[in-house]
Order: sequence, then structure tokens, then C-alpha cells
Amino acid sequence: MPTKDTKRLETLRTKSIAEGQWPVAAAACAALADESNLDHQINVVGALHESGALRNRIDPFWKAWRTDPAPWTARCVERMRKDGDRDYWAVAALLGLDIRAVWPVCKKAGYRLMSVRAVPPLTNLLTHYASLAIDHDDVWCPAIELGWEAKSGVIVDAARWRAIIFDEMSKKNGSVVGKGTGSYFLRAALPQGSWRVENMDFELVPEAVIPIEKTLLKKA
Repeated sequence: MPTKDTKRLETLRTKSIAEGQWPVAAAACAALADESNLDHQINVVGALHESGALRNRIDPFWKAWRTDPAPWTARCVERMRKDGDRDYWAVAALLGLDIRAVWPVCKKAGYRLMSVRAVPPLTNLLTHYASLAIDHDDVWCPAIELGWEAKSGVIVDAARWRAIIFDEMSKKNGSVVGKGTGSYFLRAALPQGSWRVENMDFELVPEAVIPIEKTLLKKA
């Protein structure tokens, strides 16, 4: 007898084909062939976000597949490290997780917390950001940036860089600040937002730096 997950995937495949959302349809087909495969699950979630699906459409898959966020996060981080230049789906699959669950997994994978900052609320809630990196002095390679709702801890912004090279670098209250350039940038945001940029400027401004003690990371 088909499970709820099977029915949900079959519905997703049918609707995606009808709407011409071929990457989503392909991801759903692969997941139907092996529903327990973590990579297939990540691909479905990532493809849905890339297609412009809103949170209410992705949320049932989050709830079904991310009951334990640790292995999910670990696989996303591994994929971002190994095939990260093109693996947008692994980046997008981190959205909606709690930063307190994600940061320890990144730390275990070798990432260091390089900078913590705040973005004041405009149209969105107050958001805190962390820059995580495998650093080599003034080069971060690779780097991950995660932004979360300051009170809830829900990740609403996720990005991955192949490398960030600093032209200017200093520290303020333990956080790196400075300017440079980054390459092969992938970014996903809630409720919608998808970016791929080959090269772009990178800057961490001192005015945005906040102490880690004022964020949820102190509890992670």
C-alpha cells in the first residue's frame, strides 16, 4: 500500500510534469524509485525551492524527511564541500532548519565561525548571520553563510562560496571584517530567492558585527 510520502511524491511528479517543472519532476521520479535515499530527498526539497515553490508547499517534505536534522545537514554540508560549485539544491535544502542544529554539524565538518552580524528589520524580521569557513589566513575556501530569524533560529538565507579572497581584513569583537572578492556564489532565501554568480565583491562591515552572546549561537 502506498505511504503518505509516496502519494505526496506521485502528486508532486504529476503536477510538475503538467506545469513543465522538469527538474522537480525528475527529482520526484528519482525519489519514488528509492524514497529512503537522502540525496534524492535533498534534491526534491532543493528543486522545489529553485522552482519558486513557497514554504507551505515544501513544508510537508521538511516534516517527513527532516525529523533528525543532523544527518540531513551533514549530507548537505558534504555535498557543498565536494560538488558545491554547482550543487544549489544542497544549499537550498538547509532552509527552514534551526541554526542551533546546523552549526554543530558544520563545526564537526571543519568549519570555523569567522564572523557574526545582524541585519536590521526592514520588510523581514531581525536576521542574524554567521560566516563559516575553512580558512587559510586571508583566503576562505570554501565558505558558508547562514542567516536566521533572530528569535526563532529558523534559517531563512543560505549561501555557499567556492572561495573568498580578502584584500583588507581585520577583527572587531572577535568577528572578521573586511573587503574582498568571492567566486562561485550560490544563495537561496525564504520565502523565495535563488542566485548563482560566478564572481562578486564581498564585504563584512564593522557596523553590522554583534557579539555571539547576543545570538542563538551561544546555545548551539
